[in-house]
Amino acid sequence: MHQLVNHKYFFVILLFLIIGIGITVFLSQRSTDFRQRAAGTTFTNPPNTYFPYGAFDDMGVVGGASVFRTMLTDLKSRGMDAVFLTNGFGKYEGATLDVSDQIGGMNIFLGPQGELNSDWWPDTVPTNITTARNVIYPLVDMLKTHPSLKGYAIKDDAASSINPKLLLAYQAFNERDNTRPVMPTLVGAVFDPNQGVYTTYWHPVKVVLPACNLNSNNIDFAHWIDALQQNNRLADRDIPLWNMAAQAYGPLKTYDPSHANPSALREPSAEEVRLQHWLNIAAGVKGIIWMTYSDHPYGGTSDPAWIGFKNNPALLAEITDLTRRINPLRPLLLNLNRDYNEKFTVTASDTTLPVDNKPSVASLITKDNGKYYVAVVNKSCSSQTLSVRSIFTSGQLKDVETGQVYNFGNQLSFRGGEGKLFEVINASSPPTPTLAPNLLVNGSFEDPTGGFGLRSSSSIDSTVSHTGSKSYKAVGPASLTYTWQAPTLKPNTQYSISLWIKTQNVTGRGVSARYPETSPSTYIHELPFANGTSDWKQVIYTFYTRTNFQSGRFDLVWELNSGDIAWFDDVVLCEGPLGCNGTFPLPPLANPSPTPTPTPLPSPTPTPTGIIGIPKVDPNYGEDVETWWANHPMNPASPNGIPIGGIESPSPQVNVQQEFNSDIQAAINALPATGGTLFFEPGTYQHNFTLVGKSNIHFISSGGATILGGRPQDTGHPTDPFGTIATCPQAADYDGFIDKITIKSDPLYQATVDCAMNRKGNIYFKNLIFDGQNTAISALRLAATRDIVFDNVTFQNFIKELPHYAPVIGHEIINNVWFRNVTFRPTGIYAIYMDGLHGGGVINSRVESGFNSGNFLILTNDDVTRDLNNDGVYDAEEQRISDYIVLQGNTIATGDSVVAATAGHVLIKNNTTGGVNRLAIFDTRHATDKPVIYTYYGSKILNNVTQEVYVNYIEFRSLLPASGTCSPYCGKLGKYTIKDNVITNAPRMQN
Repeated sequence: MHQLVNHKYFFVILLFLIIGIGITVFLSQRSTDFRQRAAGTTFTNPPNTYFPYGAFDDMGVVGGASVFRTMLTDLKSRGMDAVFLTNGFGKYEGATLDVSDQIGGMNIFLGPQGELNSDWWPDTVPTNITTARNVIYPLVDMLKTHPSLKGYAIKDDAASSINPKLLLAYQAFNERDNTRPVMPTLVGAVFDPNQGVYTTYWHPVKVVLPACNLNSNNIDFAHWIDALQQNNRLADRDIPLWNMAAQAYGPLKTYDPSHANPSALREPSAEEVRLQHWLNIAAGVKGIIWMTYSDHPYGGTSDPAWIGFKNNPALLAEITDLTRRINPLRPLLLNLNRDYNEKFTVTASDTTLPVDNKPSVASLITKDNGKYYVAVVNKSCSSQTLSVRSIFTSGQLKDVETGQVYNFGNQLSFRGGEGKLFEVINASSPPTPTLAPNLLVNGSFEDPTGGFGLRSSSSIDSTVSHTGSKSYKAVGPASLTYTWQAPTLKPNTQYSISLWIKTQNVTGRGVSARYPETSPSTYIHELPFANGTSDWKQVIYTFYTRTNFQSGRFDLVWELNSGDIAWFDDVVLCEGPLGCNGTFPLPPLANPSPTPTPTPLPSPTPTPTGIIGIPKVDPNYGEDVETWWANHPMNPASPNGIPIGGIESPSPQVNVQQEFNSDIQAAINALPATGGTLFFEPGTYQHNFTLVGKSNIHFISSGGATILGGRPQDTGHPTDPFGTIATCPQAADYDGFIDKITIKSDPLYQATVDCAMNRKGNIYFKNLIFDGQNTAISALRLAATRDIVFDNVTFQNFIKELPHYAPVIGHEIINNVWFRNVTFRPTGIYAIYMDGLHGGGVINSRVESGFNSGNFLILTNDDVTRDLNNDGVYDAEEQRISDYIVLQGNTIATGDSVVAATAGHVLIKNNTTGGVNRLAIFDTRHATDKPVIYTYYGSKILNNVTQEVYVNYIEFRSLLPASGTCSPYCGKLGKYTIKDNVITNAPRMQN
């Protein structure tokens, strides 16, 4: 990556010229050959079937196995699944891939760039397929057996000068391994569909640009991505574009408009990283790779070093949060393509925003059924209130992250750099809007004089038209040609363009329109090019003139090969958002199978239980735990699993901040008895709530919401209800609950038994942060309850006080409790403490270092093992050992143990762990005052990777009953499976 620092900026500045002019002839001459070759390339793991989200780095920095393992462990713990590596050598990369093969779940993109740089790319090496095969075949053979390798990164900064060799390299790689795409980082080089994916990058955060201005070198970030996809017909070919979003920077920290090097990078803010993420989503990219993960101790004079996001806490936290949010959306994003005919407009309540910080909107449409979505992005680093409108539909917008529904024109709050993705629902024809006058002369071409002038390759056609009887015709061959008008426009003002285009056998770049601002500096607002063969299609585009705008012109543009024909008609430019005189008839926007009208939320699809929300699922006692989990609805990898963040929430939905002045308990109390959803805007909220006797309540946010505080310090079993989720008031007092469920003469005995046997639940937390502020011992206590899920939640800053405390504790008969993609920051003694849990666990979560005793404490709640139905039998549900517990796909930094358990049917699978004394401790528990033999059977420890073990890998304790203390009701431990686990280093392991 050394040369990347020195040369990337120059190439990026010229990118439009290179892809738009310099390689047009090259592309057109080979377009037929590309289509034929692409048709013959079939990948067994097609890159258009997954959405990589991860990090870029240099093999020279992370090439060692130990460093690479640490990197992958960290990235995986944050939910990322992709690493793109450059500057490697095939002879060393096998050892690197051994690491990723062991860890699993990571998509690695690397290639033998070192050998290619010496043996193939130099001009002195013959340019022919025989030489290419001789060089490339052995390199492919070194790497292709590794399952974690998902693509060959063969060239960094691939420029047009290597086009002939690049095409031969594609051919040789595909011949030797047709299961993986070939992925040069393109900066000017020709794109070949045989690659299977288009990879590129952009460094928009420059020292000379103010906050959240990403229009580097007068090239708009979003329009640049649009141009790449349009000019290379990526959507038509179903080829994804993966962008390496940049947060790398040198030593420059602050905005300096007079800096000597205008290309020098500065440190981005979290808002600017967030903005890049959302602009990529709005542009319809199919993969985001953050550049870079590590510090790079080299570079040019203006940038003596690159600083990676792992060493910037603010950026690391932001990218981790963005990963959490995008993961549930990835299947949808893969199915969305840009619709370059914008159907929506967005305005900010702050009319003084600079042009570069005005909000943007992008229409997206599903590939399979034509359903419309709209991405809205706040391009300011400060919070803004935005409104979305459309002249195409009077439907509504459903936030895909939160489920909240808005009418067009509603005032929506956005954090700095924030974006939102909405599904268009209930679409219907809108009333006819008021139309602005057309600023162009003779845009219908009916008047024989005036308007757009003719060129040698154009004419007025009286036989073809969209409306009227005439149109403007352009024929090939024609190099880049344009005809223009210069209407008077105003600075810092929104304008709309609409025109109709018809094409016939267009193999060149095609036809388009643009508005170049020419004074005081050049800035081009360019529409996408149309090519191929198509009947009349409307092209719509909105833009803002620059704040210092003085003059410009409107161009019709064509670049055609011999035999290409295209027509323009009904060309309109007007002031304001969409709605110009002359643009009608407008095509209606109607999504297939519209969602029923929400009140105020749309009726979501019921879960398998028939209840909106968390499915009510109990263990199938006696079934193999791995089989049970494979079909569980809380397993995101199950065929019928609910994605993380994908649980539907009930109506009504209330806004805690706007409607209740951030008072959580007041919002809960306002919900009907049937429950509802609390929506948390970004901001802070004071923890003041309990949920006793309530069910079907969901707490959700789209991100940026923090609940401060929690349960105060305690000295023993909890007796107060604060922070408790329970079915009945008795459960708020642990000791009191035990007495009342045991002593039949207690006046509340039957009520307490009923409480235990008919527990309430369906409590859901999503996209929230619980912060104990170093004063609270826990956030929540679960007691006599069930069906509780935490998705994308963070727990932090809870104090270490009592041996059995954690941010979330649970006991007194609990079932079906899950933590998915949860981050546990060093808080308390344990990350979680569950006592007598039946069915539950921690999935795809991250536990940071600093927990004193261990990470997951899963015990037997012998106090509440009771014959509740009085049938004389203690059945499996009544025996409150922890049973059917799943710990899968987690990343645990360090600790005494990953799990300490008195539990049966525990599945510990695919976890990655740093240095620990033990992976797991299994104890028995003997029943007291009841004729029950607890059997701790059926646990499985599979496919875990542990970096270092200091004491014992697995400990089994109390294998034999202590004579005279428990007979004949001693607990039994056994029937375990331990298989396919990896210990990287264990110098101090005992026997």
